[in-house]
Order: sequence, then structure tokens, then C-alpha cells
Amino acid sequence: MSQKEPLIRVTVSLDSGDYAELGALSERTEISRSWLIRQAIRDLLERCRDRDQPELPLWLAHRTQRD
Repeated sequence: MSQKEPLIRVTVSLDSGDYAELGALSERTEISRSWLIRQAIRDLLERCRDRDQPELPLWLAHRTQRD
């Protein structure tokens, strides 16, 4: 992604534990939560790029198939 490319705002819901851990990581590394989240998404997209479906935990894969 180039710096000139506009960013699109999205909203996600996190459980309180993940949010606290993300905040602690952000403070410890002096990297914004937004950057950490964008990097995590990029990492997921890179791992899944050549696959038909991402490798999901079994409980989530099962839930997704029912929904």
C-alpha cells in the first residue's frame, strides 16, 4: 500500500482481553493500534492469498458452514 492511497475506515468488535492486550502491545512498542491491526490483516491476507479458504479453528469453520 502506498502512502498516497486513501485508507478506508472499518469497525471491528474485540473482546476486552484482546483489546487490552493490543493496547499493551501498542504502548510497549510505541506503535499505534491501527497500524498493528492493519499489519495483522495484511499478514492474514498474505497467508491466505493462494488458498480457496483460510485455515480457521474448527469451531469457527463449523459455525461458518452453518450460518
